[in-house]
Amino acid sequence: MRTSINRSIGKTPAEIVYGLTLLTPAIWEHQPLTQDIDSETLLKERKNFISEVLPTYRQAAYDLGVKSKSIEALYYNRKVRPRFFKVGDQVLKALAVPYTALSDKNVGPFKISKDCKDGVYEITDTEGRSDLVHADRLVKYNSAWSAIPVVQTGSARSTLSSLIRPFRGKVNEDVLI
Repeated sequence: MRTSINRSIGKTPAEIVYGLTLLTPAIWEHQPLTQDIDSETLLKERKNFISEVLPTYRQAAYDLGVKSKSIEALYYNRKVRPRFFKVGDQVLKALAVPYTALSDKNVGPFKISKDCKDGVYEITDTEGRSDLVHADRLVKYNSAWSAIPVVQTGSARSTLSSLIRPFRGKVNEDVLI
């Protein structure tokens, strides 16, 4: 609501923009209905407030916002794991949304072609197309991941008996007896 005080700036949005507190129905009965001030005096006071006092409110709100951002940055940076890659490293890029529920979350491999500083890298695929990606979305590629797994043969425990066993008086329809 426009009358609630913002935690980081300590003022309501109406106080920052207009320099006034909004009157809500809860406080209407405590406000005087008429003012005994002439319009010229009221206009001068308002002009003085807008030109001198309101900029100090806005500057204070800006300073508190900067302070709040720095505190949030401290909390965030405390938990961030730095990731450094070299030009020529092979990496996988994390997908924002996987194609299907069981598909891979990463695609690639890509090659890092340039370090653009501040954790941003330029990656290129095998066809020469490039993309700028932040290090948070990159994972170092291990060529063993794409290797064909070794399949071991042997006797596995059969699950056929669990399918034939009646379940609440019924037999699974997929199993032919």
